[in-house]
Amino acid sequence: MRLILYISVFVLLCTLVFSGLYHRFVKPIQNKRLKKILRICLILFFAFLILPPWIYRIFPAIAKITGRREIMNFYFFFMGLLSFTTVYLFAAAIAEKILWLGRKKTYETLDPKRRLFLTQMFNMGILSLSGVSTAVGGIVNMQPPTIFDIKIPLKMMPDDLKNFKIVQISDIHIGPLLGREFLEDLVSRVNQLKPSLIAITGDLVDGRVSQIGSAIEVLSHLKSEYGTYFVSGNHEYYSGHDEWMKFLKQLGIKILENENDFLQVGNATVLIGGVPDYRTSPVKGDPHRAIFHVRGKADLSVLMSHQPLKCDEARKAGFNLQLSGHTHAGQFHPWTWVVKLIYPYVKGLNDHMGMWIYVNQGTGFWGPPIRLGTKSEITQFQFEKSLT
Repeated sequence: MRLILYISVFVLLCTLVFSGLYHRFVKPIQNKRLKKILRICLILFFAFLILPPWIYRIFPAIAKITGRREIMNFYFFFMGLLSFTTVYLFAAAIAEKILWLGRKKTYETLDPKRRLFLTQMFNMGILSLSGVSTAVGGIVNMQPPTIFDIKIPLKMMPDDLKNFKIVQISDIHIGPLLGREFLEDLVSRVNQLKPSLIAITGDLVDGRVSQIGSAIEVLSHLKSEYGTYFVSGNHEYYSGHDEWMKFLKQLGIKILENENDFLQVGNATVLIGGVPDYRTSPVKGDPHRAIFHVRGKADLSVLMSHQPLKCDEARKAGFNLQLSGHTHAGQFHPWTWVVKLIYPYVKGLNDHMGMWIYVNQGTGFWGPPIRLGTKSEITQFQFEKSLT
């Protein structure tokens, strides 16, 4: 049912884009033969736009086809170009209205050929800007994940936590575009940081175990003193959640779903808790259950939650720090602006009424292999005594 809903929304959005492109680029053309050819091209483009992602989901065997990743990279890169073009077209339409405001008669008296020429030049400028944005965003996205060093101030911090280091990776999205090679490099980079504990905050996969299980096996090579912990993101539920949880456990990864682990770090104690995804899990995420332990309150309590939501519940439960992801910080505009309307926190370290919440921008990417104004990241956390 959810898949049908997503397909319906996707088709609706593509139809709106198709309509906009037609009215902007095809309709003004006066040559009937050329207009007909472009209309057919646009219809074929519309079919190309809609089919690939759903074919991959519905027919898992496609994952084994040679050249599949190159095809999907081209498709999603093209989707990025289309995203920029659509946004710039919308902005251009508004700009045109403002430009000719009060000069309607002047515009209408222009020679039709001159009017068409001005429109085409404007369109070429939009396409050029879209191309530059896509190329720059693609180059930025090709860079390896940036390592962010974050110091978390704690009012009451035992000395034994000075060398305790948590490394967070999130939203890796192994699937149609990113595979085993990316994950091998990522595991190597994480291991070089010599973490005490590794936290994976969801959206690890975009595909089923039968499709990408051989790539995910690389995670068994992660090394840390206290182990690797995982909480589910929404994409795990799209990709066969139960099967993935069983698979990850076989790799030695500890799954936290309204659960926790109580760690002894020298004379200090650390509680690492986790909740399932708030929006897609059939099990309600409960920070109070995630922090409860028979040994009582720890010196440091960390909550892993895929989406940066219900921060107030986590604070009231008693967590010092919440680690989240999901937002990708929008990845590229206009989504970098849109995401701020949806989530209270979209990236970096934030103080939520005395509880720290950190939102990872994503170690991988989702959709178009493009980033503008954001960085893929690996985050390492260390702790220090608060000065206030």
